[in-house]
Amino acid sequence: RRAWEALRQWTKPFLTAFSDSDPVTRGADTLLHSQIPGAQDQPHPTITGGRPVPPGGQGRRASEGGGGLYSQGQLRDYPYT
Repeated sequence: RRAWEALRQWTKPFLTAFSDSDPVTRGADTLLHSQIPGAQDQPHPTITGGRPVPPGGQGRRASEGGGGLYSQGQLRDYPYT
């Protein structure tokens, strides 16, 4: 609860990067973007082509199959502060 209270007041840039193939986190991006002021109007990339983790948690992570966002140029020009 305290974490959400702090996040709802966070005005610094807040970037998220979710996979398009992860059923566990599907929809979390919308929640975070709407609740955290710093997430609004940010260039939130989506990791595409990743492989979801199979039931039981064994296997590759979504980011492993989709390549690095930085190497794809999706985060290269993000203004980190």
